[in-house]
Amino acid sequence: MASIGTGLAINTATSGDRTTAAGMRKVLASLFAQSAPGVVNSGILDVYGSTPLLVQTNGGSMTYTVKAGFAVINRTNQGVYWLGTLSDQTVTVAAGDPSNPRIDRIYIYQPDPELSDTGVARIDAVQGTPGASPALPSLPTGAFELGRKLVPTGAANTATGTALTDLATKTGLAADWNFIQNL
Repeated sequence: MASIGTGLAINTATSGDRTTAAGMRKVLASLFAQSAPGVVNSGILDVYGSTPLLVQTNGGSMTYTVKAGFAVINRTNQGVYWLGTLSDQTVTVAAGDPSNPRIDRIYIYQPDPELSDTGVARIDAVQGTPGASPALPSLPTGAFELGRKLVPTGAANTATGTALTDLATKTGLAADWNFIQNL
């Protein structure tokens, strides 16, 4: 007999035979496109030609709108985090600094308490430190960047200045699972 990892959602009295959260995510990872065995291609899931998790700037406020959609995020040896939202989300940021530009990064994130992450699943933005040549701010470990915006000096809305850069790569089902889309 050769022991293998426990399958989906098995809960027994023997702790070694139970499905762990990471075990469940590793099995789910088999559904998605991979760059190597067990290494899911992080990205947004393009469903029926929509524009999932598309970040939009707003001309009347310091907010970004993120369209409804779902993403899969790979974290080393943890399988796939599959998350998203069924409705558009609004992320509020501060007005532009009066003296210097900054960089905003808009992201989707699923924290994992087993990895000592804190907080809740979210779509959010991290605002960089304003400067003459602003540095790129760090994302939470495991976050997936959806878009990036250089916020100009004195900006009163997110549409001011250069266009937002859409950074969300697309991913999909593993080739063997594409038949599901035709059901």
